[in-house]
Amino acid sequence: MNRLFRKIVCAVLGAAVLAVSSGCGSSANHAGMEGLQMPKEADFAFGTTKYSQNAQVGGHDPCMIKDAKSGYYYAYSTDNSVDNTKPGKGIQIRRSKDLVNWEFVGVALSEKAILQAQDNGANAEPVGTFWAPCVRCVDGQYRLYYAATKAFGSSESRIWMATSASPEGPFENTGVAVSSWVEDGAPTGPNAIDPEIVNTPEGKTYMVYGSFFGGIFVKELKADGMPVNTDRKSADYFGTCVANKGGSAIDGPEGSSILYNKDTGYYYLFLSYGWLGDNYDIRVGRSKTVTGPYVDYAGHNMTENTKGLTTGTKLASSYCFTATKPGGKQQYTNDDWAWGGFRGPGHGAPYQDGNDFYFIHHIRDGAECYKTESEGKTSYNMHYMMVRKMYFVDGWPVLSPERFAGEKEQKISTSTLAGSWECISFTSFDNSQETSLKAQLSALGSDGTGKLELGGKNGSWSYDENQNLLTLKLPDGSTLHAKAETCWDLENSKAAVCFTGLSSDGTAWWGKTTTESKS
Repeated sequence: MNRLFRKIVCAVLGAAVLAVSSGCGSSANHAGMEGLQMPKEADFAFGTTKYSQNAQVGGHDPCMIKDAKSGYYYAYSTDNSVDNTKPGKGIQIRRSKDLVNWEFVGVALSEKAILQAQDNGANAEPVGTFWAPCVRCVDGQYRLYYAATKAFGSSESRIWMATSASPEGPFENTGVAVSSWVEDGAPTGPNAIDPEIVNTPEGKTYMVYGSFFGGIFVKELKADGMPVNTDRKSADYFGTCVANKGGSAIDGPEGSSILYNKDTGYYYLFLSYGWLGDNYDIRVGRSKTVTGPYVDYAGHNMTENTKGLTTGTKLASSYCFTATKPGGKQQYTNDDWAWGGFRGPGHGAPYQDGNDFYFIHHIRDGAECYKTESEGKTSYNMHYMMVRKMYFVDGWPVLSPERFAGEKEQKISTSTLAGSWECISFTSFDNSQETSLKAQLSALGSDGTGKLELGGKNGSWSYDENQNLLTLKLPDGSTLHAKAETCWDLENSKAAVCFTGLSSDGTAWWGKTTTESKS
């Protein structure tokens, strides 16, 4: 669908009813919700900097593991001082039993490890903060990879590996896994930041890392967690480039991670483009081999260099749903705070727990009271850690429109879908904040299909209850396949049914019911 026509369609959706042809019956009102097991109330506190009031405040560049011994999920994130009553330097740790309610634990690194990793030499300022951790547990040993950059904006960085017998540390440094410091006789390459680890079915382990300084690279590791190639002066020291900025008009990529899905047989490369303070995003490409090539939904290689082209299928960027009760009961907001949606979701990592997939990332509060302007850039200066369910539709990952609230996968009946909806499509080329559109689905006919009219043009929609798969055919012939599931509507503090999917032109769509539902 071309961009102009999509705007016309979206404008019509904002006010139109997806009407069925005569004989299909009148519009229902999500009648099937009564029999669903809906998620419980999950308040989210805005307006606070205290981890005791919302432990997800300040979580930036997060990763996640589940500890087999304790049953806790652990999230690790970049240093910050949002809550200045808590330790900020040394890689922050949070934990949860259910991925909904989190508590702040402390920092991972020992004092010795902090002093060692922040040392830039006698003639340089020490490292200010440590970034973008990744943790894995191998044979009872917890391995923490994290980045130490010479200075903000510098491409001279080191990725350290540290180990501990406990997921809560203290972690002691083992050594530098990758360095991009300038050395005589050594090749230049990517920035050694943002590490994530992926294992192959064949038993090999790789690190994916890098940024817009040179691109995203994949480097093989040994069984002990350190790289196979440690020769800084070798031509292939940095590994294989799997994504770079190319001709993109948006800064990036960075914040990469890779997931292997045995059911699809693909490796999925997630990364972010944009300015992290405002128009950050989450994108994906896939490959049959861990070292690429990775291609997006449109078939573009993630290393392609075409002017104006930003590769990677966009799964999310800044957005704003209508909100009547954002976050539920609020105790800490003041008169300056007003709902402004969310900004800049990004730098996330996938996580598989049994048959369930999740995606943990950071996101920014879009309230105007957090907005600042500096050197021509807009920033929203309050950020949170967020976990979403992730699903696979037609071999591609898609993200839930809402933060995870304990919802269980279950059969969603066709009658549940009939009624009013609020939808968002991620079409903006510059990652401007997407706003929501109203839509209405009418009851299907006896043949399992319904006709719709959009601006005088006809389309149809249908639903496969066995897969919770919604199919919406748009008037231009493009088709949206979307997964329907329950969710907790954060913006309106109620249980709802939502959908998430990709249209046949590679556009991500979110939708959620807008009527009251019963738990």
